[in-house]
Amino acid sequence: MIRFYSPAVRHEWDHRNWNLQNANLINYQPQTNIFENNESFLVDMVIPGLSKEEINISVEQNKLIVTGNPAEKKNDDLKVISQAFAPSPFEKRFTVSDKLNTELISASFSNGILRISIPKKEEEKSREPKTIVIE
Repeated sequence: MIRFYSPAVRHEWDHRNWNLQNANLINYQPQTNIFENNESFLVDMVIPGLSKEEINISVEQNKLIVTGNPAEKKNDDLKVISQAFAPSPFEKRFTVSDKLNTELISASFSNGILRISIPKKEEEKSREPKTIVIE
C-alpha cells in the first residue's frame, strides 16, 4: 500500500495489481488534487466520461471512499481508430483524520471535476499556529 501523507487527509493507492502495459485499463485512478483552507480540505478529482449518477462517495470508519462505475455505452455505428482513454471503473480511498467533520462532507460535480469538501471541526478552525522558541 502506497500512502501520500497530509496532516488530515491521506491518499491510499493499492499497487499490488499494477500492470504497466495495461495501466489505464486495469488500475485506472483519477488524477487528484488536495487543497486546504481555514475551513476545510478540498479534494478535486478528474473523472471524464462519467455522470454524477455513476459516482458514489461513502465514509466508512475513517475512510473516504470514492468509486466510479461507468455504464456500458456501445455505438455500433462507430469504428474505433485510436482510443487513448475510456471511462473506467475505479475505487479511490482516503484516510480521514478525526480532526475533520465527516458528518458534513459535501460534493459537487461539474465539467468532469468532482470536488469533495471535508470541513474541519470547529476546534481545529480556531486553533492558531504555535511558534516554538529554540533555546
